[in-house]
Amino acid sequence: MRPSGGGLVGVDLDGIRLDPRATYIVVARHPLDMAVSLYHHRHNIDRRRLRSLTGHTEPDRTDTPPPPLRLPRRPGESES
Repeated sequence: MRPSGGGLVGVDLDGIRLDPRATYIVVARHPLDMAVSLYHHRHNIDRRRLRSLTGHTEPDRTDTPPPPLRLPRRPGESES
């Protein structure tokens, strides 16, 4: 898949031929960081449009917002 910037995204590295003339740069993102970003961007997602693009049907229930994000407490920290 090629985004508008021309770079590759979502490429498995096991299918790339190594070439000594090339420099390979691999960028990764921590899965929890991605999950927190998605949590914060959920209001910007047009779920109806996303379902139409992916071929999914409308859910039987109404979309309810997820509960507020609760971060784990540090040891010795009291609940506010």
